[in-house]
Amino acid sequence: MRPSRNVSSSAESTIKLPSMQMFVSRSLFVTSLTIISMIKRSFPPIRRQILLSVRINHYITLNSGKGCMHMSGSEKKLEVSVVELTELLLIGMAVTVPFRHGDYSQIGRCKEEFRRRQGDIPNVIDHEAYYSPWYSCEVMFTYMFCLRVSSLEHIPEGMIGFSIPARHYVHVDYDGVSPFDPDPYGALRLFREKRGLKADKEAMVVEKFPFAGEDREGRVTVGIYAPSSGGL
Repeated sequence: MRPSRNVSSSAESTIKLPSMQMFVSRSLFVTSLTIISMIKRSFPPIRRQILLSVRINHYITLNSGKGCMHMSGSEKKLEVSVVELTELLLIGMAVTVPFRHGDYSQIGRCKEEFRRRQGDIPNVIDHEAYYSPWYSCEVMFTYMFCLRVSSLEHIPEGMIGFSIPARHYVHVDYDGVSPFDPDPYGALRLFREKRGLKADKEAMVVEKFPFAGEDREGRVTVGIYAPSSGGL
């Protein structure tokens, strides 16, 4: 995964990171570890530079593919398919963390602040889930917590509003333990390899988390939309 270039925006907004807090709950800490483990496994050289007290069992690279197939892992099968999403208009909060010497607890604090302020976001059209686009490079990554809206006309102070163009994605749903087992990003990688396809290096991955799947210690529910190129 390479970083996408500048994310297109239909309105100007200043990203304001949440203030430092001394305490991060266990659930938010697990969220941070899940995100970091997923992103860092997209960069083999960077993986050696990150010190985390969590065991990483799978190597992840982003994938794309065509059609539909089942990938088995542990006792569960993950169904991978190609889907098309219309343009996404999103408003939310973003956090950027360097891989080396980064304060990864910022991710949990950003999510906590987003959940506290999500009622401030106007024109919401999907009340069932929040969206987390992300992108990264060899130095740092940016992760976002957003709601899908119908307009970017009004963006609350301290938040960011932007659009993601309509496109095809390789998609997989995961509902299981955290960290991932089986690994949905591994399923995407295998799906791509079998079809000779490539991840789109200029686009962002989009993760979609249903609110109904929140607050389950040690478990996560997420839909992953990986941009792809090469014959979809």
